[in-house]
Amino acid sequence: MYTRYTNPDFFNHIYLSIYSLLSCILVLQYKLFSKKLRWLIIIYILIHLFILGSRACIISIIIAVLIYLIFSSFVNKKHFKYLLIFLTSLTLLASLTYIFKNTLLFNRYSQVFEWYNKKDIILEKNWSINNRLKIYILGTSSIQNPNYIGINGTGIAEHKIKEEYELNYKTNFPFITDTYHTHNQFINNYLDWGITGVFLLCALLFLILKKTFKQKQLWVSYFWLCFAILLMMENMLIRQRGIMLFILFYALFISTNTSSTKQIENE
Repeated sequence: MYTRYTNPDFFNHIYLSIYSLLSCILVLQYKLFSKKLRWLIIIYILIHLFILGSRACIISIIIAVLIYLIFSSFVNKKHFKYLLIFLTSLTLLASLTYIFKNTLLFNRYSQVFEWYNKKDIILEKNWSINNRLKIYILGTSSIQNPNYIGINGTGIAEHKIKEEYELNYKTNFPFITDTYHTHNQFINNYLDWGITGVFLLCALLFLILKKTFKQKQLWVSYFWLCFAILLMMENMLIRQRGIMLFILFYALFISTNTSSTKQIENE
């Protein structure tokens, strides 16, 4: 499934994963089906997400769950047991991934363990996760220039990353890639529009999280927390399929009030 949806002729596994996660969240938040059917759909979508192999989406889901459980444990100490159960399950799953790291099912996820190797060994390889590390090095290096103020317009980030590699890092490590996009929406926004682009994005995310959490749409706020974390690993807002999701559902959730939300849930 990963190979198929990575093909540019299809929908791309990253975007398909976030749309699938949103579907799961809508089913949970608004109780669109009977309880048994609801959980059957959720289990199916979660298996679907795992097989798709979008590591960034899976990592964002895990980190968001961890943040939620830590926060809820402080609010209600009874929830601390759920945090322990989650950490235990995560440890077992990570161990399973490492043991079966060369299998088709776990191969993409086991590449995460490359991080424990020495830095020079990591930079020599051209796997997906290794190239991600290289692009982050180039991206952070690009924004460290005190004279760079951004506000150059959409699409500048890729040119800036490529220029940084050619000028300062070409002798440090090989970097075989078709595109030079930053795989980080915040770095991308900074290179395109400076601090203003980063501030506006953070403000929008803060507003939607505050709104949905205040209205106790906890599953919806969880989705936007996942989305915010995902933006640290992917440029979700440089293509129409990502922009469409953001604009449409941001407008939908930011405009709903408590009474209308309760009415939907009752129906």
